[in-house]
Parts: sequence; structure tokens; C-alpha cells
Amino acid sequence: TGVTAGVPVLDEKLGGYQRGIVTIVAARPGMGKSSLMMVGADAASAAGAGVHVFAFEDSDESLADRAMSGLSGVAAESIRNFSLNRGELGQIGHAMNRLTARKNWRVERRPSPYVDDIVRAVRRDVAELKTALVFIDYVQLLRGPRARKYRTGDREQELSDIATELMQAAREDSIAYVLGSQPNRGCEQRDNKRPMASDMRGSGALEERAKCVVMLYRGCVYGPAVAGQDELTNADGDRYLPDGEVWGRLIELLVEKNSNGRTGRAYASF
Repeated sequence: TGVTAGVPVLDEKLGGYQRGIVTIVAARPGMGKSSLMMVGADAASAAGAGVHVFAFEDSDESLADRAMSGLSGVAAESIRNFSLNRGELGQIGHAMNRLTARKNWRVERRPSPYVDDIVRAVRRDVAELKTALVFIDYVQLLRGPRARKYRTGDREQELSDIATELMQAAREDSIAYVLGSQPNRGCEQRDNKRPMASDMRGSGALEERAKCVVMLYRGCVYGPAVAGQDELTNADGDRYLPDGEVWGRLIELLVEKNSNGRTGRAYASF
């Protein structure tokens, strides 16, 4: 019923990113939240949905490399280093042609950090793009409305105002807003380092406004799989501890909150 997230198991859980609500994709650095959002932008625009991306940390070149890598199947590192064989060059050329022909997604070149400027930019282009999906990477880099002045200690109130503005915009414009969020370091102090919604910075306001919260976790970042917390279940229902390539590529999608369906854990390949 929503706009595809580009990951089948996540679409199955969420029914796609739902119009009219705010979804938060939260993860510590290096876990893949930017990659997940770019996969969603690619898949949704390929399916005909209008997509608007606000990326505050990645350059245009980096985003283009990711898009070409995802569509061509050529490693982004090979594209950056231009260490390509003849077949891969052809794959990239084909991907570039397909991406260039796709006019229904836009990456904001110099996004304003003010939340009201972002809402205005989306509304400015909604008729042209037929915008259904907006990605913001990431919410802690936003600032509250220009008209309001915040003191140094008002960050939690500012985040609350940001979340409220985006929630209202999503509902009024019937657009799915997906916000990247960076949790605090609390999860890294625990034995089980899987993040929880309460780890989000300013989580009181963000978690309350969002109708859906998806946390990302890659255990290989912290070392080998640990008995008692990282087992998987095979087709026969037996539990086993992943190792090697499986563990290195495994990403867990932890649906912590979902007003439109089920919560729980899903697995994908990074």
C-alpha cells in the first residue's frame, strides 16, 4: 500500500513506506542507513514514484557512485578507483543511461538545514516530480523553523519542533517522509549492541512523532557472532551461529515501532 523501500523483507513488514506519516531509519555510523535510503530512492523512482532526497553529508559524486553501483552491480569502490574491466564499463554506461532518463527523483544540491525550507522545497517541486517519498539524511543535522530562536540548551525542544513540522507536512501533503537518525552511543556500552528506539538523540520527541521506527544493526562491525544473541534459524528450524561471508554481509532490520503492521526483526544482505 506504500512506496517500495527497495528491500523485499522490509516491504513485507511495512507495506512499503506509507504516505502521510514519518518513518525513522536509525543506526550508528557505518551501519548502512544512507545506503538503505539510496536503495529506496532508486527502487521507488524506478517504480514511478517521485522522490526528493536531502543529503547533508554525502557529495553529489558519492551519491551518484552509489546509484550507479546499485543499478549496475559493479562495486562502488571499483567505480571510484576506475578499476574496471570492459564488461563493467558497459554495465555502468547502461546504468547511467537509465538513471539519466529517470526524471522523477531529485537530490537537493545545497539543502538548507532549516526544516521549513525543506518543506517548502518539497512543495515547490511536488507538481513536477509527483513526489511520494522524501528522504532526509539525517535529522540531527536539521535546524528548527527560521522564525524561532533557540538557546544552547533548547536542542530537545528544537528536535520536537522539527519532528512536528515534518509530521504535519507528511499528513497535509500525503507524502512519506523518511528521516535518517543517529542514535547515541548508549548501545555500544551494552553487551548486546543492538540499538533500541530509546537510544535515539532527542528520542522522546522523535519516537513520539514517528509512526514507524526501523533500526539497523550489523554485528560484524563489532566482531564475530556471539553465542546466545546472534544465532540464526535455518529452513529446518535449527539454530546456528553465522560465520565468514554470511556474517560479514548480514544486516538486521529491527522494526521497533509500526503503527500500520508488525514489529520485529528481518534480515537482508548488505
